[in-house]
Amino acid sequence: GSLMSTFLELTNQLLRRLLDTELTQSNFASASSTQATAKDCIKAAVQEIYQEETKWPFRYRTGSQTLTIGVEQYALPSSTGNEVNSVDWNSFRIQGAGVNTTPLDFISHDEWKRFLRPRDEDAGSTGVGVPRYVFLTQGSTANDYLSFGISPSPTIAYTVLFDYNAVYPEFEIHSDETGIPSRFDFV
Repeated sequence: GSLMSTFLELTNQLLRRLLDTELTQSNFASASSTQATAKDCIKAAVQEIYQEETKWPFRYRTGSQTLTIGVEQYALPSSTGNEVNSVDWNSFRIQGAGVNTTPLDFISHDEWKRFLRPRDEDAGSTGVGVPRYVFLTQGSTANDYLSFGISPSPTIAYTVLFDYNAVYPEFEIHSDETGIPSRFDFV
């Protein structure tokens, strides 16, 4: 089975403790009364666990992005929850195409704009060289997911790896998983 419990499994554990009727996949969405309250309690408990600590070991992930020649900015995974602090900005590294895995130095977006952007933009679609820096970019709207930039603009489709703490979306349907190992279901 799965290492994580589903919304339905956790809700039914709570309903058993309350000596109430368990839900099924077919009646889960239309639950009412105590069963609906149990669903709300499970949602709230899981969100509280996630908000208690951003660096739970079970949230740790390694992201990967294949770079495009001449492109400096890339979206981070939506599982970052669009939280700046969920990304380890000192973990970015580049590898591939004959380059030993090399850490990228974090710089501010302002530093990139002031010192490096003109060179990157002038290179166009051919790129400048092997990236050495990473920076947090600023989205164009409030709904944009976090993104990162690299500089110099790549001349080869290198791979960038980075570490982050995943955020799971709020439960919606019976089969949604918590992202929390099932051995912690009692919490």
